[in-house]
Amino acid sequence: MPSRTSLDLNAFSSDVRVTGVTGEHTVQAFSGSIEMRGVTGPVDGKTFSGRIQVEVSGTSEPALELETFSGDIAARLPEGSNGRLRFSSFSGDIRSDYLLTLHRQTRRNLEATLGSGGGRELRFKTFSGDVEIRR
Repeated sequence: MPSRTSLDLNAFSSDVRVTGVTGEHTVQAFSGSIEMRGVTGPVDGKTFSGRIQVEVSGTSEPALELETFSGDIAARLPEGSNGRLRFSSFSGDIRSDYLLTLHRQTRRNLEATLGSGGGRELRFKTFSGDVEIRR
């Protein structure tokens, strides 16, 4: 497939792997994991019983909306990334290599600025999974 394309993928009981694609991406997996490496553009990823791994390239203002029911989320962002972060979980934790400036926190929700501020939305939601944001 061409490297410049938008994806709309749905998988049932299998994993999804995407590498080196630029565009707007919507990926859903039921009972499978999602792995996206070297992608540019907004990513909307959801799994029911699986892990999500996203490695963003080419922009310091990534747009992510990632959700799992029973799985962890790992996002690798380019150096110098900025964004408005929202995290929601019933029983998960968040860890970040980036500076997070806390705006509001409750027992299950967190709103923060990632990096030096500005940027696009970074939304992470889990029911029972952890979120890790790496450089």
